[in-house]
Amino acid sequence: MPLRFASNISFMFKESGDLTLRYAAAKRAGFAAVESAFPVGYSVDQIKDAQESAGVQQVLLNAHPGITCCGYTVYFLNDFQYALEVIKQVNSDHLRLQVDIFHLQNICGNISNNLKELLPYTGHVQIAQPPHRHEPGVAGELDFGYVLGLLERLGYAGWVGCEYAPSTSSERSLGWLAQLGYQL
Repeated sequence: MPLRFASNISFMFKESGDLTLRYAAAKRAGFAAVESAFPVGYSVDQIKDAQESAGVQQVLLNAHPGITCCGYTVYFLNDFQYALEVIKQVNSDHLRLQVDIFHLQNICGNISNNLKELLPYTGHVQIAQPPHRHEPGVAGELDFGYVLGLLERLGYAGWVGCEYAPSTSSERSLGWLAQLGYQL
């Protein structure tokens, strides 16, 4: 199954204005789905109206990740192995891991072996190029042609969230898709 990509509108389409306007911007760029951080300052109705008006699917809404201290986010759970142990102990189809490739590289490295171990317990994947959190295709630590191909070979069928800060405009940052043989 080909990979399906969702725009993280907390990072992308900021040039379109506030969060509610980014739903339509993502749709115009070709996305069928979006994800976002918890929409602080917006009502449920505002988010629902923006999503429905744009005609996109909301595939992920992140809960607040932790606390911010000295400019860094301190995550409540920042250990992939511990998270995997909890998921295995709870043993519920309703509890899945979110694998953010950017954080996986920064925390653990060894992307290939970690994906092989974590993917059976994964419900959602997010991508960004370390170390600067830009789009795949810009200079960085990972070969996303290989990483995305590995996700396909391992049978990942969920959404891949584009949770990156574009190095250019959001629309122009999507050039990596065609370069790597993907489409929205």
